[in-house]
Amino acid sequence: MKAVQLFPEDMEGRLRLARALYAQGKFDRYAAETRNALQIARGWSRGPAVAGAATFLEKFERWGPGAAPPPAPDVEPLLGYGQD
Repeated sequence: MKAVQLFPEDMEGRLRLARALYAQGKFDRYAAETRNALQIARGWSRGPAVAGAATFLEKFERWGPGAAPPPAPDVEPLLGYGQD
């Protein structure tokens, strides 16, 4: 949680937090964090990198929580991202 607060534009960190929230049964917060990560991904033109999370969120919103957790994020790092 602290990492997401320190780096609010980190979509992979938000997806990892969302996955942890889902595992804890905090489904409203899971959906909110996933939506934030997807919005960040669209802003950086990285939508395809989070397609699995977007598909899972759509199914979650339609049918509710399932037995399987959301997919783990596997996002390639942006070049120059850490060179402020």
